[in-house]
Amino acid sequence: MKNDKFAIYPQTVSSAGTTSIYFGLAKAKKAKFMWDVVPTGLTMTSTGLVYQATDEAGTNAASITATSTVVYATSNLTEATLTPSISAGETNATITINGLVFTVLSAGSTAVTASRYVVGSTANASTTITNLAAGINDAVYGTPGVRALAGSAALTLYFDEDPKAQFATTFEGLALTSSNTTDMTIAARHMQGAIEIADSKLTLSSNFTHVALNVINVSANTTTAFISREGLRYKEPESVCPMTHLV
Repeated sequence: MKNDKFAIYPQTVSSAGTTSIYFGLAKAKKAKFMWDVVPTGLTMTSTGLVYQATDEAGTNAASITATSTVVYATSNLTEATLTPSISAGETNATITINGLVFTVLSAGSTAVTASRYVVGSTANASTTITNLAAGINDAVYGTPGVRALAGSAALTLYFDEDPKAQFATTFEGLALTSSNTTDMTIAARHMQGAIEIADSKLTLSSNFTHVALNVINVSANTTTAFISREGLRYKEPESVCPMTHLV
């Protein structure tokens, strides 16, 4: 059973940090906090830390050992854009996405899917975008867990699923680099962090039954957070009346 709720509604979170409300965990086996940040650039970092308290008001709040996670715009993006210049097809610019290198060849060249070579255009940026999207989305030679959506002026990349689990890779988000940031510009759109905590981490013997997430951003950025509680120890009420048997 799961119980999902907003922990932090969309708001600006800065280096001063923002703490969510406290959620009861006494009747759940574990909880997972996830937070989303709209980064200002690729140097953005965000830190999440779980606190415990004895009630929903945050009484006796204290951090929990080994529940701090730092996420980076260079490797934990969930959404980003690539914008080619009109001359991107002439520069042999490369884009590295989660360790896989895609090369944009000059117009008139021959694409080689197995080598991740795509053809660019000096006449229409949308051609470069379309061809690059096809390479990234290729079922065999594309980037696992990443989905590319071609637009008229930019390519949008989404961290679509969990490649760490499905493809046994080490990436927990989009990690992007460009060999020529003038011809192929990267813009960060969203980055995400997650912390899972088991009830065994709480000091239940001292009545620490509630948890909250504290988020600290290196700069002021829009942030949202959720909590998912799993393994609830009580049963949901029946949705219908029990059947009555007539004898």
